[in-house]
Amino acid sequence: MAPARELAVQISQVMKEFVEILFKKDEFSFCYLIGGDKLEYDLERIEVKGANIVVATPGRLFDLAINKHALSFRKLEFLVMDEADKLVEMGHELHLNSLLDYMPKQRRTGLFSATMPT
Repeated sequence: MAPARELAVQISQVMKEFVEILFKKDEFSFCYLIGGDKLEYDLERIEVKGANIVVATPGRLFDLAINKHALSFRKLEFLVMDEADKLVEMGHELHLNSLLDYMPKQRRTGLFSATMPT
């Protein structure tokens, strides 16, 4: 999860390179879900391809998982939050709390930030 669309796009570009190197075509899938894209487009991508990894902004993830019930976190193993301090600072706390309540308690969570305050 990333606090801004631009960062989510950057992460997904790097992820695409790793996936292309490490996996055969159609063996592994990922997608990025960001505000600004049409919700229908995201729903279609998820339905057709699925996703082993999702890179998303909190608002779009909230819309798809909680409002639309289009994502299941039942098999979620890892949750990574990049720029974790910015996620809270930028007003995503309500979405984050709702998403965390919706996710399995048995998961690994990584919080990353270059500017994490004490």
